[in-house]
Amino acid sequence: MSYFFAHLSRLKLITRWPLMRNIRQENVSEHSLQVAFCCPCISGD
Repeated sequence: MSYFFAHLSRLKLITRWPLMRNIRQENVSEHSLQVAFCCPCISGD
């Protein structure tokens, strides 16, 4: 297994430190998925 996929599998274990107060905690994996969904919209594709 490559190091890239090993790091991807660990992202769900890292809680994200939000700048604003949230009702529920979000992990880095969830945040990365949301950013990946938004990137095509921002880029105009």
